[in-house]
Amino acid sequence: MHIPPGFPHQPRQPAPTPEYELKAMLKQLLQGQADGVVDTSKKLAEINSKIENLNTRVYSLENHASSVAAATKQGQLPGKAFRTPRNSARSSSLKKA
Repeated sequence: MHIPPGFPHQPRQPAPTPEYELKAMLKQLLQGQADGVVDTSKKLAEINSKIENLNTRVYSLENHASSVAAATKQGQLPGKAFRTPRNSARSSSLKKA
């Protein structure tokens, strides 16, 4: 075999044995499983965070609904109440000339 100048001579590596190939495949399989576990854990953490946010919103809505219900039982509606003065809009008559 002719080696071009500037390239070091590397001895030929023996063909891998079936045992070595099996170990390499098993190593790849285990690494794939470990990566899958990490990905699944991240996704579950994201889902858990979203569920906690939804629970907080539902709790807030329940509190708001109960305060509206309590105010309604007392004869008040939620929000700012305002009254219009009864005599603020007086009728006027037009004179014909």
